Amino acid sequence: MMKIAIAGTNGLAQFIGYYLSQATPHNFVFLTRTANPGLKERDWQVLVVDYEDPASLAYTLKGIDVVISTICDSAQYALVEAAAAAQVHHFIPSGFSGPEQSAPRSIGQGYWQGLIALLQHHAATSSMRYTLFTCGVLYERFGPGGTNTLQISTLNNRHSAVGEEGNLLIDMRLGKATIPVTPSHEQLAVCMTSARDVARYVVAALQTYEDMTVWPEEFRFCTQRLTMSELVTICTRVRANTKSLSPGTPIVPTFTTREALLHNHASAIQANNTNQALSLAQHIAIAEAHPALNFPVTSINLPASILPYVYGSGPEPTTSELFEVWLARAWSTPQPTPAPSSANTSGKQSGKSSRSGSGQLSKEATPLGENPRKLS
Repeated sequence: MMKIAIAGTNGLAQFIGYYLSQATPHNFVFLTRTANPGLKERDWQVLVVDYEDPASLAYTLKGIDVVISTICDSAQYALVEAAAAAQVHHFIPSGFSGPEQSAPRSIGQGYWQGLIALLQHHAATSSMRYTLFTCGVLYERFGPGGTNTLQISTLNNRHSAVGEEGNLLIDMRLGKATIPVTPSHEQLAVCMTSARDVARYVVAALQTYEDMTVWPEEFRFCTQRLTMSELVTICTRVRANTKSLSPGTPIVPTFTTREALLHNHASAIQANNTNQALSLAQHIAIAEAHPALNFPVTSINLPASILPYVYGSGPEPTTSELFEVWLARAWSTPQPTPAPSSANTSGKQSGKSSRSGSGQLSKEATPLGENPRKLS
């Protein structure tokens, strides 16, 4: 039995906690900067920590075997240092999917390079090892509200314009698409996974590969690898059968080249438009078939014990949820129109987002509903 600390309380962190509670005997605790009564109501252990107090943070991590981070900014650096000082056995950093770590020209590139260098340093000088989990693009980028609905933070703020709905490849609500193409019009592709399945894969790895000394420095996995034409076809098909999305109206793609994206990216950097630059950086990564977003489909076997879950209309399938099934379910109920974003890829700056994060997910937004312990 392992002792696990989950840093963060966003939607992905809650998914990980849920599957740990349902499928493993491991003890786990959430680390949070502020009190989170909602998680305590679920009988989950929550500890308030100060990432600016290294000694206190290291003391909190004493006896912990594995740290799973879902946080960004300087706090993650402090978490790595404290984990090494506390002789934690293994560290799983955040960066499962998102614009910063997968985009070489991203404004956040230096952050991720520094984080990996720090992890490598402690792997060489201490007993702590680390493993990256790379899942491609999250399904939630194409759902109502984007990844902001799960409060999966970026380097900028908790509710980033980059994480808003419609800022990567396809805007389901408006029926528009910005699709990178090669000069020879070869098919580009992208690997995709839902946040729920990311959590399942992480927990499955903990179950399947309990000897963490043999873990690689990176697990790559995804549910589906889709070409750009397959992605547009699926999204068009879902729109055709979704009342809240102008059924029958096809998605109209605008094709763009790597060169055009690079030009717009340079303009965004010059204009200090961070959100637009981050969004463009990931489109460039797709255009360049970056290995964090486009790789052969591989998967960690999911033990049967991890599968039971009720979405509300039947049991979860024994395989991961395919993108088209997920997308249809995500848009099956009418959704409010989101605030405008400033992270478009056209090179023109739109109105700034009015979203702001409160630090807690509302009951309506919690990925596991009222009480995840009652769902199995």
